[in-house]
Amino acid sequence: MKYVKNPPSLAIRTLAFDLFGALGNAKRGAVAVAMWDAKVPRPAFRVYLESPWEHDHGYVIEAAGTRRSLAAMFGYAAFALPDFIWETVSVRRGTSGVAAALARTGYSWKLDRAMACWFAMLFASPARTPPVLLAEVPREAIALYTNEREKTGLWWCAHQPPAWTA
Repeated sequence: MKYVKNPPSLAIRTLAFDLFGALGNAKRGAVAVAMWDAKVPRPAFRVYLESPWEHDHGYVIEAAGTRRSLAAMFGYAAFALPDFIWETVSVRRGTSGVAAALARTGYSWKLDRAMACWFAMLFASPARTPPVLLAEVPREAIALYTNEREKTGLWWCAHQPPAWTA
């Protein structure tokens, strides 16, 4: 995946955010797919896609239809990754109440073990075990790095989820 570091202009960021804000949650994903289909210029698409992904990623996943389409959307956006993301990175995913095989297919993984543990414990109970999965992921499989709301997340959008250990 090629990452582009040219930041969009203030006007593009403002327009993309205004569009995001004008739409209801359920339409934001469909608009992201339509923008990708139309091959809207990358800087505008990148700015728009990041907002519904961080706020309503379930709708973006639903609108994309397949993991392959979603990976292609993120590939087109070409989000820049920070320099501290090495060629291979250890990531964790905290979950509860689902089988580990299903949990590994999730899109959100964390660099920070404590944050992954927090997510694992969020809905944990004696009946819902809270595993924290660990995986080694190649840099090119990372679609987006974000520290929005200080949750240090990596978004995995490759065709196959990473191999993991519990």
